[in-house]
Amino acid sequence: MNMNNDGFTKLFSSIVTSSLWSEDDKTRILWITILAITDKDGFCGASLPGLAAMARLSIKDTEESVAKLEAPDQHSRSSNDEGRRLHKVEGGWLVINFAFYRDKERADKRREYMANLMREKRANDANNMLTGANPSASASSSSSASSPEGGTGGTWRDSFAVYQAEELAAYDALRQDESWQAGRQKYHPNLDILLSLEKAHVDFWGTEAGWAWKKKSRSARSLNWKSTFATSLSLKGNQVWKDRNVQAERSKSPNDYRTIMDACKRGMERIQGTANWQDRPELVAEYRELRNNKVAADKALAKMGGK
Repeated sequence: MNMNNDGFTKLFSSIVTSSLWSEDDKTRILWITILAITDKDGFCGASLPGLAAMARLSIKDTEESVAKLEAPDQHSRSSNDEGRRLHKVEGGWLVINFAFYRDKERADKRREYMANLMREKRANDANNMLTGANPSASASSSSSASSPEGGTGGTWRDSFAVYQAEELAAYDALRQDESWQAGRQKYHPNLDILLSLEKAHVDFWGTEAGWAWKKKSRSARSLNWKSTFATSLSLKGNQVWKDRNVQAERSKSPNDYRTIMDACKRGMERIQGTANWQDRPELVAEYRELRNNKVAADKALAKMGGK
């Protein structure tokens, strides 16, 4: 979901196979209207009457449809926030899965870039064989092509943009590889494979730190991403569990929960001390996450008898 400042959203074909598409026409129309005016940060700035006017719906129909989009959806393919699609904030709504679709759009662009780069390389190689030209000169010329991130082409060792494109393509492929996911699920029965995969991608492998780590292996000419991500699922820092309360109780002590609650409280106070924080979607989302984590820690501590 790649959005510019004018409020443009790319629609993926998967929308017609989503649980949302089984909703009534009014809700589908409202959802597409919201996507069309959502900004690059996933914020839809509008009042309910404004939404109704833009979607050509009545106030009542808009209220009912917004309620559906804000409610949990047990049939949603996304486990993020129980399948909710919208979160009400000051001045409008946040599209909850904005970041997921934004990354998917970027991955599509980078795959297209890599495909073009490989086609150009094969054409240059073929031309070198026919003309006897210096391959290194051709490679140098090819590597000057601009990447989607403004870097240069070449190999993944030479360019973070090339590395990032390969990593994103691999990550996206594994997200769609249900057979691979089922194989991993067998070894990690209670692990949320997709969210754990996403955490490994977002927190490390899709970053320059991940690139630097991969370059430490001087002998590796290509990257085995299936093996990399399979190993990542076994690392505690990447693991997101389906039954998070049970997992938390297994791994945390009462002191840990008190520390979490204190940290969340300080974070909430910091945000509340920021002028006009309710008008900033990123701070609203952070505040909501801190509040939810504080409540979850409080409940977990209560279950343990508040020891």
